[in-house]
Amino acid sequence: MEMRVIMEHFMTSEEIAEMLHVDPVTIRRLVNKGDLSAYRIGADYRFAPSDLQDYLKRQRVSAHAKDESAANVNTPLDQFNQLIRKVIHGKTYMTPADLVGPFDLFTKRALNVLTLAQAEAQRFQHSYIGTEHLLLGLVREGEGVATQVLTNLGIQVDQVRHSVEAIIGRGGHIVSGEVGLTPRAKKVIELAVDEARRLNHRFIGTEHLLLGLVREGSGIGADVLEKLGLQL
Repeated sequence: MEMRVIMEHFMTSEEIAEMLHVDPVTIRRLVNKGDLSAYRIGADYRFAPSDLQDYLKRQRVSAHAKDESAANVNTPLDQFNQLIRKVIHGKTYMTPADLVGPFDLFTKRALNVLTLAQAEAQRFQHSYIGTEHLLLGLVREGEGVATQVLTNLGIQVDQVRHSVEAIIGRGGHIVSGEVGLTPRAKKVIELAVDEARRLNHRFIGTEHLLLGLVREGSGIGADVLEKLGLQL
């Protein structure tokens, strides 16, 4: 197997840093201390997903080490999951800004996806953010795991825009300011949080948003993916 193909499965210091919510310098220190295994490639490191999982397992506090009085305390992600469900199901109008709460669990790239989704909605003169706009945000983001997956599948932003316009067209007037998420888009966010919990991740990244979009399965975003040849 060619080295180029093997390296596609490895992550950079910057990607690991974003996942762990630290800076790349901290990642290099962990490598130098022997806490995190890595492959030295030139002047940088590359990380296998299995090595990252091993590191995270070592950081996990055993449930047996916890005090019984703290047994029912939820993690920040659990708390955020409960909050997002209340917000999504209890609020008829919600914008991306409403998702940036006190837990700060969305990665910068995931937040950028939400910003780009809003920009795409405005570009189409739509007064809402639907699953199709979230998909466009994921494709446009450019650097996250979701973008890499979609690019490897041959899905490009122009293709998605053309499909979206063919399905629902453009709005009739210019839209400015923040626009709200549709119920299906809210469901994608809820499922993304659930995917992060299922994977024992302490963050919500672009990969979780993509998984949420695929799991939702009934919105225009999923419809576009199917039309572009992706079997959901």
